[in-house]
Amino acid sequence: MNIAELYITVHGVPKPKGSVSAFPIQRKSGKIGTVVVHSKGSKHWETLVRDRLPDDTYILGPVEVKIHFFLPRPKTVEREFPEVYPDIDKLVRATLDALQNGILDDDKRVCDLDIKKRYVVAGFIGARIRIRQLRPDEVELDEM
Repeated sequence: MNIAELYITVHGVPKPKGSVSAFPIQRKSGKIGTVVVHSKGSKHWETLVRDRLPDDTYILGPVEVKIHFFLPRPKTVEREFPEVYPDIDKLVRATLDALQNGILDDDKRVCDLDIKKRYVVAGFIGARIRIRQLRPDEVELDEM
């Protein structure tokens, strides 16, 4: 079923998808193969996101994605903003990859992206995500 807009809430600590590392290994057959290593926890985060997506539902055409990440503030941290690990772009990468296997056929269709990363002391930990089909009258860019 094609829809124009979807809101989802994902509970859990958001995890980044880091750079993929490949290491050569020698197989029992003597041939050289590779082992690929992803960031710890990124697969779990992608599963949490995918589990919130409705079955057999998709959004066609260009889309806007808004993601607000809510991270637990460590007890010893006093700063207001999480200007440290995890990098916001790697959080987005893991989340968009999860959406790509569900509501979107390919994350290259994301034309507008609005991202926020905040600490929370108590309350909701996770992400709130909005995916919306863009309309032809939204071609113009806003003033910066």
